[in-house]
Amino acid sequence: MNLFQKTRKTALARRAGRATLKMDKRVGLGLPAPAELRERETMRSPRLFVAAFAGTAALCASSAFATPVPPNVNFVISQAGGPSWDFANYPNFGTWSPDSSTQNLWHYTGAWTNSSWTCNWALDLDADPFVSNSFAITNNTGVVQTYSVNVTLPVFPAVPSPSATFGSVSGSLGDTNNNGFAQWATVPGSAFYTAIIDGVPYQPLLPDPSSVTTPGIPGATVPFPLGPNFFSFPGGQPGVVTSIGITNTFTLTPGDSVTFVSTFRVDPVPAPAVGSLLGLGGLVALRRRRAR
Repeated sequence: MNLFQKTRKTALARRAGRATLKMDKRVGLGLPAPAELRERETMRSPRLFVAAFAGTAALCASSAFATPVPPNVNFVISQAGGPSWDFANYPNFGTWSPDSSTQNLWHYTGAWTNSSWTCNWALDLDADPFVSNSFAITNNTGVVQTYSVNVTLPVFPAVPSPSATFGSVSGSLGDTNNNGFAQWATVPGSAFYTAIIDGVPYQPLLPDPSSVTTPGIPGATVPFPLGPNFFSFPGGQPGVVTSIGITNTFTLTPGDSVTFVSTFRVDPVPAPAVGSLLGLGGLVALRRRRAR
């Protein structure tokens, strides 16, 4: 498993762990798990059991005929002064697949090549919202080129403020043409990674100037970055009305390749009043258990 695959797997595992964390918090407050709640209520009322059974049957029937729809992503790969690729122009290109274990998570994979560059990508998208952009790009020209990779994901429902955010980036540089020299660098005035909320730059990573050079060994590959490559803000962050996204902008030496995995996630933060009610519910449940 290469660095590209390992980092993408870690990002997906971190996202899948959110559901488990939410359940652990509920149990830690002394609140019954959803399955336990359903069991108690159905035991109290036969009518409720019949209604629940009918509702479940209707849900299963509707799910059986429902067709999952991929998110309406905006995905663009461009070279300064050169060719670009825009998902809007190729809406049926690539492969979409729903995640087998995480609801609303979609995977979009594809590859494109022209005389100037070759790119392979794997996007993981969830409108709740979460974006992971994994890509490998090779400079097919004889000079240094500037590239930009942009992913924008519509969000539904909107995430109220305050929110919690997390983002990360990691990758590797390869001397693909085996000439003993490869270099990746930021574009003057721009960070390599920029998280975006509602079309406005939100948080950069690997600010300008940043660069990585191979050690002079033909065919060498160098992982990076060596400095801070993530941010994590547990609260107090802006909400999301329409979309989140990631922009990666960089230069690359001729004949060489870079591989990156960039992630960005926004989570709602429960209001203090809600947290207080949950805590009160936990105390009540604890007293009832002790009374028994």
